[in-house]
Order: sequence, then structure tokens, then C-alpha cells
Amino acid sequence: MDSDTIGIKENTEAKRQFDEIYHAHSETVKQFCAFKLYRQPERQKDCFQDTFRILFETLLKNEEIKNPKAWLLGTAGNLTKAHYAETTREGSEVHISQEQDLTVTYDFLNEMVTDQMIQNRAQQMIDSLSDEERILYQRIYVDDARKGQVAKELGITENYLHQKLFRLKQKLRVLAKELSEDA
Repeated sequence: MDSDTIGIKENTEAKRQFDEIYHAHSETVKQFCAFKLYRQPERQKDCFQDTFRILFETLLKNEEIKNPKAWLLGTAGNLTKAHYAETTREGSEVHISQEQDLTVTYDFLNEMVTDQMIQNRAQQMIDSLSDEERILYQRIYVDDARKGQVAKELGITENYLHQKLFRLKQKLRVLAKELSEDA
């Protein structure tokens, strides 16, 4: 078997994988691009096409994609962020087409609402912490500060800090369970 035959087989496999992923997730990607680039039909098309172009190039390189939907939405998200960064950098305004008809299915909006609900629940959990717990959470999990440094700042030993973190995690687990039961 020569190298050209191997290349054809690899391209055939990449094409098969591409077709499978495209048919399974193209509508979700289209809706995602429409949602993120509302009233910008040309940018929506570019986002959609570039996402699948990058997918095909990735498959041709024989790179493994474990979760195609997440990979596609991540790629589309990066493309929309790049678009906004580009328009901000250029200082140009985005022209909005008034007659653009945007249809987004209920399932897609439901997924988006779910993400917002998760953020709201997380914020409720943080708000229910005491000031001391909130500061500890902020320093360790948001600021990503070293535990030794935080212990020094608080004037406590690292061992005692670990105990406080353990109790904080337990409290957050209980709060998360309570909030999920309320939903």
C-alpha cells in the first residue's frame, strides 16, 4: 500500500467522522452562532462555516475529539469572542439588519436558561456564606492563592486552614443539595 492510498483512507475516515458529527450537531451549532451573533446574519454564517472547517481540519490531522458537541460549541464560542475582540479593536460598529428573522428552538434556549440558573444558584450559595467563609472562598478558589500564603494572611496555621476549607466544602455541598431540591 503506497502513501497516496493511506492518505485516501485517512481522508475517507475523516469525511465519515465529519459527516456523522455534522448531521448530529449542525443545528445546535447554527443556533448557538445565531444566539451569540444576534442580528448579524453574515457573521452567523461565518461562525457556522468556520466551526465546521476547523472540525474537518482537525479530523484530517487525526486528532481525537472525545465530546464533539462540546468541542464544536467551544470552537464556535472562541470564534464569536474573536469577532467581538476584532470589532472592539477596530472600534467599528456592528451593523444590524432590522428584517433578520431569528428562530431559536425551545431546547436550545432551555439549555441556555439552565446555564443561567446554575450561575444564579452558585451566587446564592456564595451569598449565604459568612464574610469569613466568603473571603476564604475568594482567596483560595477564585484568586487561586497558595494555601500557605492565605494561612499567613489570616494569622492561622496551614493545618487549621485545611480544617476550615474542609468545613467550607461540606457547607457548600449541603447548600448545593438544598438548592437542587428547591428547583
